[in-house]
Amino acid sequence: MKTKMTITEISHEDLVNLLSTATYGSSWLTCCVADSIRNNPDLQLEESREDVWAAALLKGFPIFLTDHQAEGCTYYGRTNCVSVNPDESATYCITLEDIKHGLQDAMDGSFAPNCEEEVAAAARCVLHMRDESFNFYNSDAELLLQIIMFGSIIYA
Repeated sequence: MKTKMTITEISHEDLVNLLSTATYGSSWLTCCVADSIRNNPDLQLEESREDVWAAALLKGFPIFLTDHQAEGCTYYGRTNCVSVNPDESATYCITLEDIKHGLQDAMDGSFAPNCEEEVAAAARCVLHMRDESFNFYNSDAELLLQIIMFGSIIYA
């Protein structure tokens, strides 16, 4: 039997939990918003950088995720790599729709149809997001962001 779950809405708290856990202490991933977005008066009431990221996404602005271990390589899943930096890192422009699609791919297993273990782990993470008391492990949040950014898992 095949089923399909659709990601229709992501809360501010879900975004903060995902982004803060994936970037906190990460050896390869950072996140930011453009200065023009950060200085937007609608976002200045937010408390933390993760709150600003989530608010920006929910108001239709993109965030920028940088892969610091790219070594000049880029991956083209649903998102676009907007720059390869002199230090060989790669920066991706991510929207709320990219996150929804990436989480959908994680649920459906379309990012790695032949890797049952990775598909099961990704689907489990997305399902846990529905639980308000759920907190990601860094590795789980990074796994989901790889699917969102790259359309596959690059870093095991």
